[in-house]
Amino acid sequence: MDELLLVRDFFGDPAPPDPIVVAAAKARLAAGEPPAARPRPRRPRGRLARLGLPAVAVAVAATIVAAVLVQGPAPARRPAAPAGSRQAGGLAIFQLPAPGRTSC
Repeated sequence: MDELLLVRDFFGDPAPPDPIVVAAAKARLAAGEPPAARPRPRRPRGRLARLGLPAVAVAVAATIVAAVLVQGPAPARRPAAPAGSRQAGGLAIFQLPAPGRTSC
């Protein structure tokens, strides 16, 4: 079924126009005036349009700076563990020489 028919049935017939409005429209047509055109929406050409691209650039730069500050500096490289040690969970565990053994 046609949806427009459903809408017309739901809302009913529109009210007839006001006789004063009809008379004014007929007078304009008899005078040769063209029908009133709808004005086109204007695009902003002032300060807002000139600030659009720089504002976006500043927002992107601020986002990058904030991301770098939140993450912090790059982690420093750890020095190699000394000889005679082993790594366990990021901690160096030093092994003491066995009793009675001397190292020189």
